[in-house]
Amino acid sequence: MSLSRSLLQQSARPFAAIRSIHTSRAVFNKPDAFTTPVPTAQPGQNAAAEFDFAGLPQVETVSGAPTEMQYRSVRIYRPTKSTMQSAKGKTKRWLLDWDVLQGAGRWENPLMGWAASADYVQGTSLAFPSKEAAVRYAEKQGWPYKIDEPKKVVVPPKNYGGSAMEDGRTRLERDLLGRVLGGFDGDILELRHLDARWPRFDRA
Repeated sequence: MSLSRSLLQQSARPFAAIRSIHTSRAVFNKPDAFTTPVPTAQPGQNAAAEFDFAGLPQVETVSGAPTEMQYRSVRIYRPTKSTMQSAKGKTKRWLLDWDVLQGAGRWENPLMGWAASADYVQGTSLAFPSKEAAVRYAEKQGWPYKIDEPKKVVVPPKNYGGSAMEDGRTRLERDLLGRVLGGFDGDILELRHLDARWPRFDRA
């Protein structure tokens, strides 16, 4: 029994230094390996020459978009404030949509405002968190774009009593009415008014 065990140990010694192929990673890292290396672009450098097409962005070749989409201009804008309860909820993002295609048969319902068109991207819009992100996406796709900057309207704060104050047009109408009725002075009309817009007068 011990003799057979010693023979097995001696026969296994030549194979002890040899590792199996499926566990050896150094074999596949050799230059003469059977695997073909994949060309990769280093940071700060351009891609490989075989993937660089002159005058044609790389995204257009793999996006699957029709060829006529490359000549459609897009509009980048930020939506205005809604009159619903959401208020400023939808004004914090930027949208990208396509201009109206001439000859697409656009039709609008004069009563409800519904629109129909043969253009398949007329009702399509893309949302972006910032203007720079929308511009970067349009440039990557090769689309000509224009940016509509939002117009900032500054509304001066009003006091609670400002709702009862008269504007210049109302005061001008009252002064003109006083001159027509009897030539009263504007200061006298200020004291005798019963209504803010149409004062009543007692003619002696």
